[in-house]
Amino acid sequence: MMQTDLENQKKSNNLPPLETHVIQELKQKTSVSHHDPTFSEEAYLLTRLAFRLLRVLGMGYRWMVMLFRLICFGILLLPVWLRLGIVYFGSERIVRNVAYGKNPRNFLDIYLPDPREEKVPVLILVSGGAWTIGYKAWIMIMAKFFMENGVIVISPDYRNFPQGKMDHMILDVGTAVKWTFENVDAYGGDPTRIFLAGQSAGAQLSALSILSQVKDVNGSYHLSLSLPCFDPTKLKGFIGISGPYDLHTFADHYDSRGLRRSVLSRIAHGNLQKYSPTWILRQNVIPELEKKFPPTNLYHGTKDKTQPWTSTRDFAEALSSLKASPRVVYYSGKTHTDIIMEDLFSGDYTLVEDMMGIIFDDKVIHEVWKRDGCLAPRVLIDLAKWV
Repeated sequence: MMQTDLENQKKSNNLPPLETHVIQELKQKTSVSHHDPTFSEEAYLLTRLAFRLLRVLGMGYRWMVMLFRLICFGILLLPVWLRLGIVYFGSERIVRNVAYGKNPRNFLDIYLPDPREEKVPVLILVSGGAWTIGYKAWIMIMAKFFMENGVIVISPDYRNFPQGKMDHMILDVGTAVKWTFENVDAYGGDPTRIFLAGQSAGAQLSALSILSQVKDVNGSYHLSLSLPCFDPTKLKGFIGISGPYDLHTFADHYDSRGLRRSVLSRIAHGNLQKYSPTWILRQNVIPELEKKFPPTNLYHGTKDKTQPWTSTRDFAEALSSLKASPRVVYYSGKTHTDIIMEDLFSGDYTLVEDMMGIIFDDKVIHEVWKRDGCLAPRVLIDLAKWV
């Protein structure tokens, strides 16, 4: 599985050595649009949306404190961001800004492992961001690990509020999944081994994108806007990380953390229950859900204050009640971002190694996995966590 010999790479029948011109040809063939946004265009878009978001959210005390903490977090971990930025913008094995749809921000990044003879598994990894500040590069540290260990990673961007609301986000995620099924073979991916994973808001949107493709007892789709994009039974698995699966129950908690209930209601079209996967499962009887919902693995830290771990517990129970029993792992003492960010910065790959076990069905020997060491002085990581 961990083939790196150059001669064997050149013998690959399925995927030629991915030189720059080959990557560009693939990108042109598989892009829905041939407009490739430049760095300055992306920076301008994100900046403009950030100011629009600030106007919507206002500059209350909580948001000012959160913004200050975020700035401190970024400054303390600047050595990490610089190292990752060099890889993200400089690696020829990261294909950036492939258009998967025609709507704003319908671009994705593809992380390609070294060419090999066999087709490799594919992980669609949807980032979080409280439906307001999500961006496809946020999961770069995780994607880099999977890429270096034989997994193609698809990281889609999607419309955030106020540019779009939850219907648009779900549709974007579903469209990205559809694109992956139709195009990943050209990049050396195995269409029969595609996993859909999401972190935080990305987990909720991914779960909803699956549920939007499943008909209820009345033969109708729960989210009427989401036309069938893909067959969820073709997914090899769903992986949810620290997901907010019940907006209705936790709305007051989010309000106390700075995301005002009124704003969340606007994001969810005024109907928090409709966009709560746990509520959907509890209220709508979906015949033979265990045959329609892919095998599910859920992960959550027990000290998550952003989204308490009970959200994952309740979602797992709702799935189990419909005979779609998931595997659930709780990480003792871990916060919302520890398992996807700070732990990896310090060389602790517990979550991604657990995910590798799922992707490769525990057939890969842990000792041969490639890992980065500590990416920043431990004292800076600890200070960033404290902030």
